[in-house]
Amino acid sequence: MAKKRITSSVVIRTFNILTDSPEKTSKIAKMMAPLIPLGSFICLIGDLGSGKTTFVKGLARGVGAKNGVASPSFAIQKIYRGSKTIYHADFYRLKKIKDPSDFFEPLAGPGIWAVEWADRLPRKYIERYPHLEVKFTHIGGDFREITLSTNEKEISEVLDEIIGR
Repeated sequence: MAKKRITSSVVIRTFNILTDSPEKTSKIAKMMAPLIPLGSFICLIGDLGSGKTTFVKGLARGVGAKNGVASPSFAIQKIYRGSKTIYHADFYRLKKIKDPSDFFEPLAGPGIWAVEWADRLPRKYIERYPHLEVKFTHIGGDFREITLSTNEKEISEVLDEIIGR
């Protein structure tokens, strides 16, 4: 289901999906990955164990990355290369990040950033880039509600295509 909300002349599209397994969570991301524009930030938000890393596994599979995906909690960032490059960052161990350019600019090659605990980044930094916010809510058992929000037309079209499948 898609909703539209207007905030200071920006239309924000929101999609809600209910998944009942890690495989379905991963499959959604796998379908999205080839269609997400380079230079986009995917902001992953949710409690521990809510599905953030599972989602990134799907993104990596979707671009044909060969190396396995694991949460980069201690390394902070990992890279998965396929038809597109996925830069995977995890800011769980960091409280607040004042200057995120230290993490992102050195890698500045074309790719897609998948950022776990993205709510620890300054909002104004993320808003400089095309972005998709993916919020995970653990409902119980393997059930997750995934809320996808974007104000980017191209990403919104991707979501329309995927959700409509």
